Amino acid sequence: MPGNNRNYKDRLFIFLFGREERKEWMLQLYNAVNGSHYSDPDELIFNTLENVVYLGMRNDISFIINNEVNIYEHQSTWSYNLPLRMLIYLSRLYEKEFADKGKRIYNSSITDLPVPKFIVFYNGREKEDEERIIYISDAFSDPDRSDIDMKVRIININYGHNKKLMEACSI
Repeated sequence: MPGNNRNYKDRLFIFLFGREERKEWMLQLYNAVNGSHYSDPDELIFNTLENVVYLGMRNDISFIINNEVNIYEHQSTWSYNLPLRMLIYLSRLYEKEFADKGKRIYNSSITDLPVPKFIVFYNGREKEDEERIIYISDAFSDPDRSDIDMKVRIININYGHNKKLMEACSI
């Protein structure tokens, strides 16, 4: 049996939600995920890192709204390394933010950064809960000694799961 093209679903996700001409669809998805009611697609600013490949990884979609940087990924294969990947993407986005706006990282004043939010839409073959949170500290050899942690929200979008989300975002 020939292998599946794992990138097909990913490209479809980006096609539907990651394009300027369909900002209203991304806003609908954002509202469905967060229970919010934004109505102006122009409040959403895409900042997806195009053509950036690091260790063979790409960022699916990222955008800023309400002083939040949202990183949305679509996955059909399960990986406990998603928090690490999200951290790498976030670092790159913050790095670009500093470069694009001429901010200086060594200034003595604090720099206002958008709050990071990490969402993964999962529709693979592994049986998963409706929703799950995984942490980067799960990968640490001794998480109690760590000075950082971050969470990634995994939302199961397989047929029959998360009906409320699917109704709120019909796309």
